[in-house]
Amino acid sequence: MFIVLRKARKLNLPIDMQLELFDTMVVPILLYGAEVWGFENCNIIENLHMQFCKIILKVKKSTAHCMIYGELGRIPLHILIKARMVGFWQRIMCGKREKNSYTLYSILYQLSKRGIYHSKWLLEIKNTLYECGFNLMWDDQIIAKSDNISKNVKKCLSDKFMLNWSNNVMNSAKCLNYRIYKSDFCFEKYLSVLPSDLRMYLCKFRCLSNKLPIETGRFFNIDRTERHCNLCNANELGDEFHYLFKCTFFNNVRAKFLPLNICNNPNVLKFKELMNTSDLFTLTGIAKFCKSVIKTF
Repeated sequence: MFIVLRKARKLNLPIDMQLELFDTMVVPILLYGAEVWGFENCNIIENLHMQFCKIILKVKKSTAHCMIYGELGRIPLHILIKARMVGFWQRIMCGKREKNSYTLYSILYQLSKRGIYHSKWLLEIKNTLYECGFNLMWDDQIIAKSDNISKNVKKCLSDKFMLNWSNNVMNSAKCLNYRIYKSDFCFEKYLSVLPSDLRMYLCKFRCLSNKLPIETGRFFNIDRTERHCNLCNANELGDEFHYLFKCTFFNNVRAKFLPLNICNNPNVLKFKELMNTSDLFTLTGIAKFCKSVIKTF
C-alpha cells in the first residue's frame, strides 16, 4: 500500500487513479482466500482501506468515515468479501458432485441441518442470501449456473450501504453543513479536475478536517452554540457557512475568488449551489478561498 502511495506521490497521480491502483494491487492481497475466511471479523481490513483513503485525501485521522465514503464514492470491502463468499458457494453448488469441495460442503450442511455442528461459514452464506432476498436459493439448495448471484449480492449490499450512509450523514453532528451540499453518493468531480494542492484544501474544508472554531471546539468541550468566530465581531458560529459568506475578515479574499452573485444575500440554496458547482473556474476560486481560510487558522 505504501509503495503505491509513494509512487503516486512521485508521479502526482490523480485520486481516481490511486483508487484504481489500490483496487488492483492491494485489495487482491487483502482479500486473498476471503471466500473461506470471510465470516471472520474484517474490521482490520476496512481500517486499512479507510487509512489509504484518508492519506490520499490528506485529511485528519478523526475525519468522519461517512464523509470519506461520500467524497470518494467507496463501498466497504466487507461487501466484496460477502459477494466472493456467495460466488464461491455457487461454484461449489454448480460444480461436479464428485469433487472434494462438494462432498465436504454436503457433510457440513447435513451436520448443520441436524444441529450437530454449526459452521460459521455456512451461517454467513445463509445470512447474506437472506439479507439480499435470496431465501429460496438457500432453502431449496438449488441455484442455476447462469445466475450471477455474486453480482446481485454485491449490488444489493451496496444499495443498503448507501442508504445507511445517507442516514449516517443526516444524523451525524459533524455533518450539519455537509448534508446540505452532499446528497449523492458518488466520486466528487473536484478531486479529479483540481491541482493536488487546491483539491486538498477544498476537501479539508468540505470534510471539516481543519481548525475552524466549529471543529476545534469539540476538543475543548465547548458547547456548539458557543464556538464563535474570533476573526470578526459578528458573534456568529465559526462554521463553513460563516467563513464562506459572512466573515468580514475575508471580504477581500472573497471578492477576489468567489462569484459576486452567489455571495450577495447568502442562503442555504446558494451554499449548496456553490459547493456543487461543476464549473472549473468557480471550483478553482472556491479552492483558493478555502486555502486562504484554512491557512489563517
